[in-house]
Amino acid sequence: VTARRLPKLRAALANERAEVRGRAAKRLGQLGDRAGPALPELRAALADADATVRAEACGAIANATPIPPPADDTETVPAVRP
Repeated sequence: VTARRLPKLRAALANERAEVRGRAAKRLGQLGDRAGPALPELRAALADADATVRAEACGAIANATPIPPPADDTETVPAVRP
């Protein structure tokens, strides 16, 4: 997975099919910190009706977020915590 596919993967997170959303989240997780621009969509995927999508989104967020998260990132940790 390359960063040039980022826009398609971000869009796939809104697909009507859960398996497409889950696969997109998993592939974004493989991008590591290059998936940073997709964090808003990944945070939204944490509320997905499908448990697999939520789990893949959580993993992708973990891979895309440095430890500790940047001080100006006030959304990621509270979104993942629940």
